Amino acid sequence: MINVMFFARLREQLQCEKMTINFQDVVASSQGEITVARLKAYLIELNPSWSVHFESTLLHAVNQEMVNDNVTIQPNDEVAFFPPVTGG
Repeated sequence: MINVMFFARLREQLQCEKMTINFQDVVASSQGEITVARLKAYLIELNPSWSVHFESTLLHAVNQEMVNDNVTIQPNDEVAFFPPVTGG
């Protein structure tokens, strides 16, 4: 399983706080290791209307550590997506 969490404005836009994805389902739809980028693509496959939200700049963390799109995800990882923080 992969625990996926959405925060801040993204959570509101997707109308989804969290979801659990079967790791093997992502593996089956992929041609290699599962990266953050591949997980994003899989989430869009499940929910095509989400594509506009994932096309914007998003930050992501795996197991509460900020990572880039190329980081490999393992079974039981927690992946969080959130918009960049702005303010001053």
